[in-house]
Amino acid sequence: MSLLFDMLYPASFKRAPFFYISGDINAGRKTVVHEYPNKNFRYVEDLGNNLRTFSIRAIIKGFFYLTEKKTLIDALTDEGIGILKHPFLGNINCVCTGYTLSENISTDFGIGNFTLNFVETEKSRFPDASNDNISKIADLYRKLYAFIKDDLNGQYIAQFARNISFAAQKLENLSDTLKLIANSTKSLNTSSTEFQTQSNNFTSNAFKITSPDGDIGGNTSDLISSFDDLSDDGQTRFDASSKLFGFGEGDEFIDLPTTQIRQRNDNQKLINGSINALAFNNQVDAAKDIDYANEQDLNDTAQVLDKNYDDLLNSEFNKFSNQLLSDLNELRNQIRIFFEQERLIVNKIVEVKTKTMPVTVLTYQYSGDTDDYDQILSLNQIFNPAVVEGNIKILEE
Repeated sequence: MSLLFDMLYPASFKRAPFFYISGDINAGRKTVVHEYPNKNFRYVEDLGNNLRTFSIRAIIKGFFYLTEKKTLIDALTDEGIGILKHPFLGNINCVCTGYTLSENISTDFGIGNFTLNFVETEKSRFPDASNDNISKIADLYRKLYAFIKDDLNGQYIAQFARNISFAAQKLENLSDTLKLIANSTKSLNTSSTEFQTQSNNFTSNAFKITSPDGDIGGNTSDLISSFDDLSDDGQTRFDASSKLFGFGEGDEFIDLPTTQIRQRNDNQKLINGSINALAFNNQVDAAKDIDYANEQDLNDTAQVLDKNYDDLLNSEFNKFSNQLLSDLNELRNQIRIFFEQERLIVNKIVEVKTKTMPVTVLTYQYSGDTDDYDQILSLNQIFNPAVVEGNIKILEE
C-alpha cells in the first residue's frame, strides 16, 4: 500500500493544489439506440468514446488555509481549459463545470470540503484560423519578392557611370555579407552549389546588373531568396536573416545639390530599403515555422520583429514606395495575429516556490515526467541541478 501511495501524483487544477479524498469517473461510449414500431428489432449505433467527467471530493486545510482556498477557487472559476492533475491518471485537459464548498466553524474550523466537477476536453488549437493566417503570411512572402523585383527596377536610376559603379559596390558588399552569414551559421547548408555559384556570378556581374536594363531588382531578389532557401528550419532562417537586417546602416550620404549626387543617394537608400524589406520578409515567414518552447521564446521573437518594423519605417538609410510600405504593414499585421493565436497554445512560464530538492524531483512533481528537465535548467540558469530551492520558473502547458 505504501508503494502505491508513493506513486500517486500530487492533486491540483491549473497548479492550484488540493488534498484528494475520493472521486468518481464517468466514462464509456456514445451510443444511439434505434428501435422500430411493431418490429422485434433494434440496434445500438456506436458513436465513439464519451469524454470523461470527474467528480472529486477534496479538502483544503492547514496554516495557509485562506490563501490556498482562494488560489483553488480562482483556478476553478478562471476562464478556459486547464490541467487537472489526477492522483491516479496524471495530467488531463479539463474544464471545471462547477464546485461546492462546505465549511463548518463549530466542527471543522479551518477546513474546506470541496466537491469538484470536471469534464475532459480537447485542447483548443484554433486550426482553421491559424492555417488561414499561415497561408496569408506565405502568400505575402511570395508577393513581396515579386513586387520588389519590379519596384527596385522601376525606381533605380542608372544615369551616371559613377553612380552605377557605386551601386555595383553596394551589391558586391551584399554578396559578401550573405556569404559571411552563411559561413558563420553552422546549421545552414553552406555547401549549396546553387547559392555559391549564384553569389559568385552576382559579384562578377555587379556592374552589369546596376547598368541600364541590368535587372537589379530581379538579380537582388533572387540572390536573397537563394540565401533564404539555404535552410528549411524556421529558427535558423530567422537568425540568418536577422544578421542581414540593418544592411546599409552607417552609410554616408554626400550632401551636395547636384543631380548626380541626389540620384546616388536615392539609389543607395532604395537598395538598402529593398534588401532590408526582404530580410524582414524572410524573418516573418520564418517566424511562423519556429517551434516555440514557451511563451517567453515567442515574445522574444515578436519583440524583435516589432523593433525591426519600426526601424524600417524610421531609418534614414532606407527608402520605400508607398505600395511597399503597405505590403510590409500587412505582413506585420499578419504575424501579430499569428503570435496572438500561438499564445493560446504555447507553454506558459510560471513561478513556483519550492523547498530544497533535485531538479528531477521538481520536474516530476509538477509535470508527472521529466520531459521539461532541460527547459527548467535553461529558464532558471541552474548550474547545479542536484539541489534547488526558492522561486523557480516552470512550464505550464
